[in-house]
Parts: sequence; C-alpha cells; structure tokens
Amino acid sequence: MEGKSLDLRYLVLALVGYSEEQKLMGRTLLQKRAYFINKFLKLGVPFEPYYYGPYSEKLASATDSLVAEGFLEETSESFPFSSVDIFEHHRYTYTLTPAGREILDIIEKENPVFSRIKGTSRQVEEKAGCDYQCLSIAAKVFHLLENEQREMLVSEICEAAKSLRWQISKEQIDSAAKFLIDMNLIREITNVVR
Repeated sequence: MEGKSLDLRYLVLALVGYSEEQKLMGRTLLQKRAYFINKFLKLGVPFEPYYYGPYSEKLASATDSLVAEGFLEETSESFPFSSVDIFEHHRYTYTLTPAGREILDIIEKENPVFSRIKGTSRQVEEKAGCDYQCLSIAAKVFHLLENEQREMLVSEICEAAKSLRWQISKEQIDSAAKFLIDMNLIREITNVVR
C-alpha cells in the first residue's frame, strides 16, 4: 500500500470483522494488531511510543468515529484494581453493527488489499492468540529494535524500554521474541535480539 492512503476506518472495520470471534476485546489489542498489520503491509499508519507500546492517535480517532457513526458497537467492562493479572483495568469490546458489516463487505470487493489484511490479521491472531499483553510487549520490543536499527542485548532492550517508561522483563522479551520470530520479524534470540 506504499504511496496510497488507506482510510483507517476501513482498517478498523477489517480488524474487527476479520477477528475469529467477530469482535475485538480491548483498545490495546486493536492498536497492536493494527501496528503489526501496518508493519507487514506497509500501510503508512503513524505510530508513536505510548504507555502500552506503539499507539496511533489516528487509528483511535477512526475507531471513535465508527462508534459515533453506528458502524461499530462499543461496550465496556471494568476490572478491580486489585487484580494483579489484569493489564488494563477498563476494557472496551468492539463488534460490527449490521451497517458496519455491510460496509466491510463492499470495501472487500472494491479493494484487493483487504484480502492481504485478512490473511495478515488471521496470522497475527493465530500466532499471538487473543493475548494483547504478548502483542503489547512484542510491539514494544520491535519498536525499540527498529529505532536502534541494530542488534541489541536483552539488557539493552530493557534499558531502552525504561527510557520510554516501559517496564519489560527478560522473560517478557523472551516471550515476545518467540512471536516476532514466528512472524519472521526477527531472526533469533539468545542474549542478543537480531
């Protein structure tokens, strides 16, 4: 898609519509799936470092617009702050409305990039499952490696993450690296990520 702009509202509809359960649970999951699809397909979506990893304000605005226009349904759920295994304490779930499904069906027929988005979305979902925490850490690690444009020691990744106020442990890097290797984004990990 290099050189050609993709309407981010269509990308959001595709991410939700192409998910296995026909819904996406969490803004972080939506952002991280979009981040990796953007990387693979070179869609040109701008992402900046943010609390849970790379984040696109434009993608967030597109999502809000779809909700306001009635193409996406948004529900929310809160979790107690004492839950130690909950990364986000408030989760938004997105599903396509009938009008959103109709729009997605139309744009699929008109734009061949959507078959590539569908395949890549399914690949990311299959490799990471619905684990938004894994995707978040993997996106952080990949962002750091891309910015440095060199091999990095795991300890260097941890230090670079701290400069962005990201807490990433060696164990999390190892787990994220498995996903990045499976997706052919990096070659290997020992004590150096390549």
